[in-house]
Amino acid sequence: MKRIAWSEEARAELRQIIIRISDDNPFAGERVSKRIRDAVAKLRYFNSGRTGRVEGTFEKLVPKTPYIIAYVVRRTTSGREDVFIVHIIHAARDWPEGQWPG
Repeated sequence: MKRIAWSEEARAELRQIIIRISDDNPFAGERVSKRIRDAVAKLRYFNSGRTGRVEGTFEKLVPKTPYIIAYVVRRTTSGREDVFIVHIIHAARDWPEGQWPG
């Protein structure tokens, strides 16, 4: 089983997503948070994302949301692969090929 680690940017993005949604609808904010966290947790067992737009990354769509989890898979010295969450990005954002959204 892989370990999951989050970048500070990804943690901040998740917090901002939840705050923004919860301001209008706390139930919806909690539901989206759970869906994102569940999708991240599944990466521990199965890397089901596609090749990312930024070199060396992968992207996983979060079911029933407009969010994408951008992550990398890192091999440890013991040979295990771990997942590092780089960003949580809204799919409607301007996202130039090879770069993170501005």
